[in-house]
Amino acid sequence: MTINNNSSKHQRITELFDLCRQRYLEAGGNPHKSVDCQQWMSEAEKQEFLQLGQQLIDPQKIADYQQQNGSWRDQIKSIQS
Repeated sequence: MTINNNSSKHQRITELFDLCRQRYLEAGGNPHKSVDCQQWMSEAEKQEFLQLGQQLIDPQKIADYQQQNGSWRDQIKSIQS
């Protein structure tokens, strides 16, 4: 992937976040109900969002981070102890 390609993917995923936020605010900020009583994202938007996320996130970096720092469950357990 080129830098421009990653940049455009990052820009598109940001646009999807902004769109969801706008719909959330239009519903009065109620996280349980959208304006049209549907989801915040259409099925096509959800699929696009998931595909972009999978393309932008490197699973090896996540695995390295978890190996170094533990999972979020491990971190919660250490805080609660």
